[in-house]
Amino acid sequence: MTLIAHLTDLHLLEPHARHRRGALARRLAYLSFGRPHDAEGRRRRFAAALARVRASGAHHLVITGDLTEDGLPAQFEQVAEVLAESRLDPGAVTLLPGNHDVYDHGLAWARALEGPLRPYAPTSEVGRPLPLPGGASLVPLSTAFFQTYLTSAGRLDGESLGRVREAFRSVPEGPLLFAMHHPPLPYRFLPMQWVDGLRDHGPALGLFGGDPRAHVLHGHTHRCADRPLWQGGPARVFSAPAVVDSAEPLRLYRVSAGHFESVATAPAAAPALPALAAAAELRRAPDGEGALTRVIPPHPGAPPPGAPGGRRPRPRGFAPRRRCGARRRAPARVRPRRRGGKGRRAMKSHTEYLWFETKQRVEFIDITDTVTAILGRAKIAEGMVLVSAMHITAGVYVNDHEEGLIADIDEWLGKLAPRADYRHHRTGEDNGDAHLKSLLVHHQIVAPVTAGVLDFGPWQRIYYAEFDGRRRKRVVVKAMGE
Repeated sequence: MTLIAHLTDLHLLEPHARHRRGALARRLAYLSFGRPHDAEGRRRRFAAALARVRASGAHHLVITGDLTEDGLPAQFEQVAEVLAESRLDPGAVTLLPGNHDVYDHGLAWARALEGPLRPYAPTSEVGRPLPLPGGASLVPLSTAFFQTYLTSAGRLDGESLGRVREAFRSVPEGPLLFAMHHPPLPYRFLPMQWVDGLRDHGPALGLFGGDPRAHVLHGHTHRCADRPLWQGGPARVFSAPAVVDSAEPLRLYRVSAGHFESVATAPAAAPALPALAAAAELRRAPDGEGALTRVIPPHPGAPPPGAPGGRRPRPRGFAPRRRCGARRRAPARVRPRRRGGKGRRAMKSHTEYLWFETKQRVEFIDITDTVTAILGRAKIAEGMVLVSAMHITAGVYVNDHEEGLIADIDEWLGKLAPRADYRHHRTGEDNGDAHLKSLLVHHQIVAPVTAGVLDFGPWQRIYYAEFDGRRRKRVVVKAMGE
């Protein structure tokens, strides 16, 4: 049996959201209407929900969008911090964007996956079926697109629909769980479909309804519901309450023997310790039978399920407005003790020099792997690295490792600073063009270091650009941080 946990609509804020001014303040007031601008409170709600996920024994967690209030980088950093503090295995967590996550910029979600949410990128790749224990497959889909914050619609474009078709072809058997933010069902009042629903939902509804293996997990509605894809059919569209405003936001689903169903209440104990909760603290039960009991207790004073006065069992598949778990006070955050005197963190630096003697007068050399190796020796987890050419006829830049682009850069620099008779040559030199090219590409770069590695995008590489070679030159690499 496989348990899948479902959370949605976190709406996390940056720490100083209350100090916004101007257009950003107006946007926040509109998007958070009716909710307090309590950044720390929302963070605690998310942490408490993740604690319940761990306690449930779920094998995989999916969060179906609206992780942030309006997609600011600082908000994504809050999401990453709470996830890291939960100690959940990133390989067992799938994150999806909602409309709120791209209000600030159309590329906000992509940048977040390249930055603070990078550990979760492999399991959050849109359209790629992710095999789960028990024979099910999870297919992440994105309905987010850049729009005014006055609307909250979603969209599945032709490419996304093509990935849905490919998922049906590539996964021959077992339940297919499509995770997305917006529900694929239509509004009764059609204008609301354009404002708040999934635009052009018809093709998606046809694809999901055409295969009985398809089930949809979504957010956006801020409520818990099991609904059919067509009138009178079985429940195949499942939504969860919003973490931001629900006392019981966790939903659980079970996959067993190729069958998928919602779980009305969390099981008292998991049959085995799954990867998702590998770091959870456990203790032996006093019953002498070797059962494992979670350290995290239920809500104080709450009777166990099935006990007199406890929660009544409900028929299978019945989950309208159901209680997704008892409310529990979130544990206080334990802040790490700062190292160094007077509460300051101890900073350190590490310096190495690279030597070059090129065979050609002009060469472009990829030094990314060399800089990465230096970072490993520096043993710096968080900080930055400076890479600087120590000569005025060379440069360092960041760009793609692609031969055509390198040739284009060489040609572009040759047009801007051609081999010609420069005033500098009156001193006896003949490399005036090399000096100008160094100015164009700059002589140094500063790159961020996160978790001990270069925090780069997928195509970024560090290059040493030589414009007057055939002699020994140096590049200094200085890593700084903690």
